[in-house]
Amino acid sequence: MAMEKIYAFIFVLNCFLNIYPGARAIGINYGLNGDDLPSPSDVISLLQSRNISKVRLFAPNTAVLTALKDSGIDVILGTENQNLRSFASDPSAATSWVNTNVVPYASSLNFEYIAVGNEVIPGDLAQYVPSAMQNIDAAILNADFAIPVSHAVSMSVMGPSFPPSNGVFSTEATPIMTEILKFLSSKNSSLLVNAYTWFPRQSDPNNVQLEYALIDDAAKPVTDNSLSYQNLFDAMVDTVYAGMEKVGVSNVDIVVAETGWPTAGTTDATIENAQKFNNNLIKLLTSGKGTPRKPGKVVEAYIFALFNENLKPEGARAIGVNYGLNGDNLPSPSDVISLLKSRNIQKIRLFEPNAAVLTALQGSGISVILSTENQNIQTFALDPSAAIFNFVTVAVGNEVVGNEAIPGNLAQYIPSAMQNIDAAIFAVGYAVPISTAVSMQILGPSFPPSNGFFSAEATPIMTQILAFLSLKNYPLLLNVYTLFPRLSDPNNVHLDYALLDDAATPVGVSNVDIVIAETGWPSAGNTDASVENAQRYNNNLIKLLASGKGTPQKPGKVVEAYIFALFNENLKPEGVEQNWGLFYPNMAEVYHVDF
Repeated sequence: MAMEKIYAFIFVLNCFLNIYPGARAIGINYGLNGDDLPSPSDVISLLQSRNISKVRLFAPNTAVLTALKDSGIDVILGTENQNLRSFASDPSAATSWVNTNVVPYASSLNFEYIAVGNEVIPGDLAQYVPSAMQNIDAAILNADFAIPVSHAVSMSVMGPSFPPSNGVFSTEATPIMTEILKFLSSKNSSLLVNAYTWFPRQSDPNNVQLEYALIDDAAKPVTDNSLSYQNLFDAMVDTVYAGMEKVGVSNVDIVVAETGWPTAGTTDATIENAQKFNNNLIKLLTSGKGTPRKPGKVVEAYIFALFNENLKPEGARAIGVNYGLNGDNLPSPSDVISLLKSRNIQKIRLFEPNAAVLTALQGSGISVILSTENQNIQTFALDPSAAIFNFVTVAVGNEVVGNEAIPGNLAQYIPSAMQNIDAAIFAVGYAVPISTAVSMQILGPSFPPSNGFFSAEATPIMTQILAFLSLKNYPLLLNVYTLFPRLSDPNNVHLDYALLDDAATPVGVSNVDIVIAETGWPSAGNTDASVENAQRYNNNLIKLLASGKGTPQKPGKVVEAYIFALFNENLKPEGVEQNWGLFYPNMAEVYHVDF
């Protein structure tokens, strides 16, 4: 029953036992991204024993909803983002969802809200949220139930907003947020906001006091005109209230649908700090004093999360492998999938579509970065129909348009190719991020890291690409090999430094995240290429990423990386190129890696 998870939960939230009326404003997010979680009936018993009377579910789950019937626990039920477009365009799809996931349970449990989508504003799916909310609301009314409908937004809907009274929605988010808020106002419903004080603390630790983020009374107050803020949680809530008022809506309440603090992963992420935050949050909310902008208005909040969920991509789960196919003696795709599962490897990158591999991956639970071949970039850029055909064939994982084509003759086609592939994916109803994989050759002379800049040849194309990625909230894929600087300048690049014994290599780019699409170390082929060094590098890499500490420029930002490569591939050029694999083609380890 995974009791250790329950004990950890009880330790962090021990003051739930000291229940009083204000604590009715406190709930918990019940996520299901784990394969070792307790049964729903055991979870409901746990919640009742801790006097927790509100839960949020991110998507319908029959077993959980059945267990919740007649429990006295209120529920926020979410819809999956992938359904927003169909709900918006087809009222019958909304009706079907309500009839399947709400009607059978609504007579015996209290749905506090139906959250139509989660954190899609800004973004391509944002345009569908208002109509989807309206159609779900109409379907609920037609079924003779009165359940408020809402949508959960993150703080990314806000523009620069300090102090809280300056809160304003971003230019991109304002039209959609205005439409949503007017609908919520007409229905007397609330806006769901995911507000984590953890993120401002991690992004700006010099200016955001730890005590202020932890809702600690010892924090130095922040003054905003006549108002004084003792903690960042109140400040974030009031920032959104100020933004709402600036679009003419002042009668919609805020429910904090997610907030919390992690227990491990970085310096600030400790059991002690998580316990302090959650207990301070409960103390704040049960006081009933409201926020400085809304005194006396009890804030309802849902702590994230009920359990540590082992299928989430955190720590070591941020590590994948590159699955190359340049060998005539490689194991079958089904054997490879079994190998990946046995080693707890949940992410892979494919350099091109392969029907046998993609078929084997179906239903595996393994996430995929799927690449297009460089030879197709020009076609995709000039012919949108070619992009449509390609996507329909390979509708999985992240789509990567090209690999290391910048700088070069193909670079000019990458922005248009990315846009056409993105449009093709969106046209068939999927939400799959698009990116391109670049090597470190896009950079000019860049030492130390703070001096990093793109080369004159790469700058125009990289500017276009990064603007697109920023607009879409997609990451940039970067191939980073510490071996190459070591080989080109062994006198100045120490082996221990290149092997990550004391170093972190990825760098951040503004508001576009970086995914390390390739990194690794060969086990043979030159002096530094040895089994010992390859094992040291990859185990040090996993240790570094699993720590969750991020990089000096992006502290606390978990870096996702894909090790190159899964197998030694015998059709590659002889020497180093054939010796990057973690496994031999017979699936025996070249060396042991602690995934």
